[in-house]
Amino acid sequence: MIWHPPHADLVGQLGERMVVYYAYDQYSGYTGGDAKPSPTEIKLLERADLVFTVSHELMRDKQQFVANPSKIVHLPNAVDFDRFSAARREDTRIPDDLDRLPRPRLGYIGSINEKLNLPVLEALSSHRPNCSVVLVGRDNYTNADEKRRFQALVARPNVHWLGYREYDLVPAYIKGLDVCMMCYVVNNWTFYGDPLKLHEYLASGKPTIGTGLQSVKDFADVVMIPESPSEWVAAVDEALAERNPELVERRIETARANSYSDRIRSFLTTVEGALNGH
Repeated sequence: MIWHPPHADLVGQLGERMVVYYAYDQYSGYTGGDAKPSPTEIKLLERADLVFTVSHELMRDKQQFVANPSKIVHLPNAVDFDRFSAARREDTRIPDDLDRLPRPRLGYIGSINEKLNLPVLEALSSHRPNCSVVLVGRDNYTNADEKRRFQALVARPNVHWLGYREYDLVPAYIKGLDVCMMCYVVNNWTFYGDPLKLHEYLASGKPTIGTGLQSVKDFADVVMIPESPSEWVAAVDEALAERNPELVERRIETARANSYSDRIRSFLTTVEGALNGH
């Protein structure tokens, strides 16, 4: 199984019976390109016997570069449901660096890079000064202008960048948030994505707000999807005012239905079927 185009040179060198390629991102969009697969990735798509894509958008994109589009299968992200359910447990301790921040807390947990919607975060900071805007993640900016804008954002008194935290601690940080956010821009990179945080947030049952990617829109019954910065501010207000136990339960059950155990079974069934017919 190959998960990144630069590893395509391994094809044919391991005595494999079949080649499986897992396309989990639109790699060519990282630097703001036109999102067309590289020649290396196109060659890998042609040589692979089975291709899994994390989103429907990626699936449609990759299908145009192969002779047999049916070998490309949609396999969305999932969640370690039991691990992230810890955000609902009484014995899970909120980390001190988060617990000391004033509530309400609006949180984003993930990579800090060009996909982050800074205008939205700036609007939340400006228009809701009583809220703590919390960012948890490693700074991976490559664009100097965007990095400077991010640094100006986190210098604000109600914006708190806590840096990278180990994966095992993420449920405890989610527990300490009042609203969970997937505040991405939509471009040639993110358009093809499926945020890993989606079901991790939902497993906590907490109000969740996301950008209008199709992979998020598929869960519009349990995720709020504003567009403009002003709509994000209104969505946060609505989320903070929410008192709906049925909606909490729907979020939890949605995450449960998208657990890793179910996704792995689907993956293995597809691979075994393809292998038997190879």
